[in-house]
Amino acid sequence: MIGVHGLSVRLHGREVLSGIDLPLPPGTITGLVGESGSGKSMTALAVIGLLPDGARTAGAVTLDGQNLLDLPETTLNGLRGRRIGMIFQEPMTALNPLMTIGDQVAEVLVRHQGMDRAQAAARARERLDRVGLPLPRFPLGLYPHQLSGGQRQRVAIAMAIALAPDLLIADEPTTALDVTTQAQILDLLRGLVRDEGMALLLITHDLAVVAGIADRVAVMQAGRIVEHGPTEALFRTRAHPYTRALFAAAAHSPNPARTAPAGTAILRVTDAVREYTLPRPTPLAPHPVLRAVDGVSLTIADGESVGLVGESGCGKSTLTRAILGLDRLQGGRIELDGEAVTDRMPARLRAKVQVVFQDPYGSFDPRWRVDRLVAEPFHLTGRPRDWRDRVAEALAQVGIPPDAMRRHIHEFSGGQRQRIAIARALIVRPRLVVLDEAVSALDVQVRAQVLDLLADLRRRHGLAWLFISHDLSVVRAISDRVLVMDQGRIVEDGTTEQVLSAPRHGVTRRLVAATPVIPAGWIA
Repeated sequence: MIGVHGLSVRLHGREVLSGIDLPLPPGTITGLVGESGSGKSMTALAVIGLLPDGARTAGAVTLDGQNLLDLPETTLNGLRGRRIGMIFQEPMTALNPLMTIGDQVAEVLVRHQGMDRAQAAARARERLDRVGLPLPRFPLGLYPHQLSGGQRQRVAIAMAIALAPDLLIADEPTTALDVTTQAQILDLLRGLVRDEGMALLLITHDLAVVAGIADRVAVMQAGRIVEHGPTEALFRTRAHPYTRALFAAAAHSPNPARTAPAGTAILRVTDAVREYTLPRPTPLAPHPVLRAVDGVSLTIADGESVGLVGESGCGKSTLTRAILGLDRLQGGRIELDGEAVTDRMPARLRAKVQVVFQDPYGSFDPRWRVDRLVAEPFHLTGRPRDWRDRVAEALAQVGIPPDAMRRHIHEFSGGQRQRIAIARALIVRPRLVVLDEAVSALDVQVRAQVLDLLADLRRRHGLAWLFISHDLSVVRAISDRVLVMDQGRIVEDGTTEQVLSAPRHGVTRRLVAATPVIPAGWIA
């Protein structure tokens, strides 16, 4: 039995966790929800003994009656991976790019059980099979970069469960995954709890995911658990005001003030083809040429908001790079405002399309201050004399005060960073903005604020959006029209309501069916 009892954590004199009580009985799934900064990940780090330097703890995290907070680091090293496993949010940074997937899973077995290489490889093979990466398609010799995001997450799970730990902590394990892959990962975790008898602590901002998998839910606010109980009972009663606010934000749909498209196509893609020549065949790509975009045609009109959805590996990112002029086509044509898009298009044309990335922190130079970061696109058009005024205006439009201009990007929250990324995209007054999973990593309250912001900016500036997302509820809220992509092709195109309410193509039906929903009777 693992439990958290009266856990408090102070970091550099500031209290970040206060009086946390959280039982984690075997064979059960506990969902931990709350907005960014509420203390969810800090709770997980306290349980596994990975708190940052300067942290001071009180209370207890007990395993078989022993307080883990009192144990030295050498003893904790023997428990991590063996008694407590952890799945991190981003598997590409959690996995070693220089080691094969087989070696990374086997390393856990060698370190904790002293197995020889042959024994460890055999057990690694068994665990990779267990998480849905079987032979012959997934040999032990593959490297993380040769796998998709969902497949890398499965490798991370195989490492975490290699020794059947008593507790598995999953910190936002499906945030960056498409809905079908997310459904597979959640089914896998549910099966592991059932078959291995472990406890699972699932940290997520997605209330629908919690509704579908968790036995119990704890709601965190400002380092405290404000409500805790069986999932259905908590969803029905929502006794605490903060819980009610989370549910309201999750159900929030912005008023997009949809305007009829003007009829002029700001973007026109005609029979686009993008191929990659592979250095050598692999089990995942047995042919020497991979056609990532296969004869795609689409248009986006002035002021129109278009959603682009599809499973991982369907070609969305490759198509986006081609639209931005970052990848050269092998066939077909892309036109922006009537001019050809190429990797050598003039700067004045490139300024007409801007992009907001999924990870704003990774897209900013951490050495620059905010004014320079937001002004960066001026290299396309020439920096005007009043550039600082233009930066202040762009920041004000996204709700960031002008005094933020002299601060560095690490001083802002995730939602604020995303607002600054949107300000940077707007600074040269583009005609089309591409949003690549721009809200997938945000908690429900910040997401609602950003979606309202996008709707307001579209209403005021007549911008056209290309909104790439795996979250169909977000696509439904923000888009006029939806494109569904599969194996490099657009397989369905129609109005948002038509495509998501009455899908025609099998891929679309699979995406809709895999989307988690809160049972209607639970939130009446």
